Amino acid sequence: MRTLARTIAALCYALSITHGSTQPEEEARVGDPRSPLEHRPYASDLSPDHLPLYKIPGHIRDLNARITDLRIELDKMQPLRTPQLASSFGYHSSYLPTEEPLPSKPRWVMEFQTPFLNGPLDLVLVPAHDHRNLSEEKSYGFPKRFRIVTGPANKETIIADWTQQDFPDPGLHPVYFHSPSFTSQQPRMEVYRGQQEGDREFFALARAHMIVSNEVRKISAAKASSSFEAKPYWSTDYINHESGVLGLPLGELAECAPDLVLPMDTSVTDAPLIIEIDLGRNTHIGWIDLLPAQSPETIAVPGYGFPGSIKIDIARSLPNGQRGETSTVLKQSLFENPDNNIVHIPGLHAFGRFVRIHCNHFPIHQETAVFSMGEIVVSQQDAPLSNQRPVTLSIGGHQLESAGALLVDGHAQGRQVIDLVDWLQQLATAKQIDAELRTLQTQLEATETRWQNFITWIKGITSAAVAIAVIATIIILALSKRRQNLKLRKQISSDLHDDVGSKVAAISLASTYVKKHATEPRVRERGERIHDIAHDMHQSLRDVLWLTDKDTDTLTELVEKLSYTAQRRIPSETLELQIPSLSQLPKRTISVGTKRDILQFFREALHNASSHANASVIKVEISWVAKSLRITISDNGSGFTPTANDCQPRSVSQHHGLRNMRDRAIRLKASYDVKSAEGQGTTVSLQVPIH
Repeated sequence: MRTLARTIAALCYALSITHGSTQPEEEARVGDPRSPLEHRPYASDLSPDHLPLYKIPGHIRDLNARITDLRIELDKMQPLRTPQLASSFGYHSSYLPTEEPLPSKPRWVMEFQTPFLNGPLDLVLVPAHDHRNLSEEKSYGFPKRFRIVTGPANKETIIADWTQQDFPDPGLHPVYFHSPSFTSQQPRMEVYRGQQEGDREFFALARAHMIVSNEVRKISAAKASSSFEAKPYWSTDYINHESGVLGLPLGELAECAPDLVLPMDTSVTDAPLIIEIDLGRNTHIGWIDLLPAQSPETIAVPGYGFPGSIKIDIARSLPNGQRGETSTVLKQSLFENPDNNIVHIPGLHAFGRFVRIHCNHFPIHQETAVFSMGEIVVSQQDAPLSNQRPVTLSIGGHQLESAGALLVDGHAQGRQVIDLVDWLQQLATAKQIDAELRTLQTQLEATETRWQNFITWIKGITSAAVAIAVIATIIILALSKRRQNLKLRKQISSDLHDDVGSKVAAISLASTYVKKHATEPRVRERGERIHDIAHDMHQSLRDVLWLTDKDTDTLTELVEKLSYTAQRRIPSETLELQIPSLSQLPKRTISVGTKRDILQFFREALHNASSHANASVIKVEISWVAKSLRITISDNGSGFTPTANDCQPRSVSQHHGLRNMRDRAIRLKASYDVKSAEGQGTTVSLQVPIH
């Protein structure tokens, strides 16, 4: 029963590795918003197909919990609003012929410039919308292979490198690249491959934002190596257009937070509406953000009540409380309807206390001119300056009694206004969470299907386990019989050693006696000859038993045998023996044929050195080198002159042993070398690969 249980467990584990539903190809991952080269981790890096079965129920629970957490996290983030701009789509590159393989130099280069670049840099790229089909939230022309770098070519710093793989389609979500290191160099985008249309390619961007030290900075200029200019739709100038395309930076719903809606008297509509915000003290102005309002009617009216022209002045406050110098940060400019997108106007670091916004050309709704605004945010280094500050509205010098405080209450369209940088990060992260949710849902479906398949197949597995148990029993019996045969083989070897060995020993003793006590020289010579033959027979018997003993089929046993042979055949005063530590040799199994050829080669080399070289020193080195056994035998004897023909001597009849050594080396697939010269000794080396 234990064997059966173990077999079933092994089958279950094997099934958990080799069987399972086919997992769909993983959706391309979008990089982490703060570091696009790193990926947001998914629930498990272990494929459902490779998950052990006993872990599947817990894995399903973990996936469900993770999916729930991600949905809660995603619900807290603002959804991406599909842009509906009629113009100012963004930047569009020129068209170039498709080039394969990837070129070594960029095909397009776009440089982004901003003043006062002196800190950690974030670059946010906003994909262009495919205006050919506004019903689908598809990006248009986002580049596939590109780099974002700063500094000159010889000292550039890489912020992001997507030249080795295609960048995942971000949809309409912004992509947030972050460089944590301090930089004062303007960034540039080098595009190696854009989007392909037929036999040509291009790339496009809707907007770009630069964030330095966690503060949004104005892109003063964007320079492209080439562009497709088609105003008012496509232009390099639109990459830093005041009107965004991502919607409004709004968070949680708020109670009792209406937008300011101000019907305008048609008799005074020619005069501008002046909104003045008292910041309380003179300070530098970074940005002035205008957030469109929401129509109070149920019908959606994008950019409801947004003025058609705007002028912005900043006035200083003098120590005596009087108004001082006034600087203009935005000349009278015409504005198209921004839809539900933020209008981001740079304050040019103007210094002052009073922000005066001149509004005119109000849209007509229900035959009435209407001014409406959700929120006005004046900030410096992303710190709001205008929140809850005093606001006055006036037309033609007459101050209006209106709820101007609604313009700085921190709410627009019934929601809380959030930090612009945090909002951009949320939009970038939302894409990754959505992609992770889809991947987790796919993993969950695959894991649940596999678990159901396992339950269905359990009867078949049990039947297979029983069959395997029967086969295992047969194999065990066969192994048992084999062990008995090995035991019998050892017994025969032992008996052979005891029987034949004892008889050879008796012959050796008898020949010794004859050699010692015989009076005739010829008899003594024959006795000595019989003694040598008996001694060789005894040693040959030991070698045969060693070769056929399975316990000696290891590298350690072979090295030990070679060492013993060298010490037995070479006098100690002549022998220099170097062998590796037996405990440090790897565990390798060696076949009987390999053992025999190595041993015979070794004996022949020792015989040549001891019998023919007239050497006073014979050095034997055995080492383990590069998964090979290396044997080197050298002497300081008389030497000879070998030929260059594969180590074969000139007279094969005189050097029959060298030819045998060469043949054994060929059978061993070993490298074999003989180095010798008259009067300079001989070195024989053999290197045998042992797998």
